Amino acid sequence: MAQPVVHFEIPADNPERLSRFYADLFGWRTETWSGPMQYTLLYTKDPKGVGIDGGMYKRTLPDQRPINYVNVRSASEYAQKAVSLGGRLIVPRTEIPSIGWYAIVTDPEGNTIGLFEPAVEAAQPKKRARRKKPAAKKAAARKKTTRKAKRARARR
Repeated sequence: MAQPVVHFEIPADNPERLSRFYADLFGWRTETWSGPMQYTLLYTKDPKGVGIDGGMYKRTLPDQRPINYVNVRSASEYAQKAVSLGGRLIVPRTEIPSIGWYAIVTDPEGNTIGLFEPAVEAAQPKKRARRKKPAAKKAAARKKTTRKAKRARARR
């Protein structure tokens, strides 16, 4: 069984400024953590609980660069929005056959962000196949129906 992504971290030179960027770009809620280090919690889940939450911390090394893929309805639309908010386009909307599309941008501090737009078919949940009743259960249900019908005829 695959292990799902459950958390992400983003290094930042200015966590407050970057928190505003992500709130404006994706609507993420941010909160300052009350723990022993400077850390900003990032809440990304939608009302149904879909998504993952993460965090942002003060960058301590110049080469700290995460990449996170964010599910969006339109990779090109969000790439344009990122650029308008001070980000930079690295890879324009590109198809992943039968999966969807992606684009890669950077935020104003140079952190790389992957934008993932699922294909319509891939975004649809698969329908569960109905399990057929075993033959013994079908026969028992038929007998029950037959008995009920006989009783009903007898009462008339």
